[in-house]
Amino acid sequence: MASVFAKNTVCKHIQANDTYYVDLGPLLSSTETVSSATLATTDSALTLGSATVLASDTTVTDFEGNSLTIEANTGISFTAAAGTVGCWIVTVVLTKNTGGIDAVDCKIKIDGEAA
Repeated sequence: MASVFAKNTVCKHIQANDTYYVDLGPLLSSTETVSSATLATTDSALTLGSATVLASDTTVTDFEGNSLTIEANTGISFTAAAGTVGCWIVTVVLTKNTGGIDAVDCKIKIDGEAA
C-alpha cells in the first residue's frame, strides 16, 4: 500500500514497512526540479530508506482515496519501517537543479503495538 504525505501528515502502523511519497512541486518554481533529497527524523527508532527522486510522472492515492499525480522530478519516494508510537517529524531536505536548497517537515503518526 502506498501513501502520500497529503497536508504533510501520514499515519503508519508500527509494524508496517511501506513506501511513502512527497510532492515537492509547491516548493519549486516552474523552471526548477528536484536533483536530490535527504531525510531525517525525530524518531530514532524509525527506519527511513533513501529518498528517490521520481523520474517519471507518478500517480498515487492520497489519504482520502483521491488520485494525485506527482510530476516527474518534482517529488520523492522513500520507505519507512518500525518507529515509536506517537507523532514525529520527517524532514525532507531537497537540492534543486538550480543549486538551491529547501526543506519541508512532514508529520508521521505511528500507532499500533510491536509484536
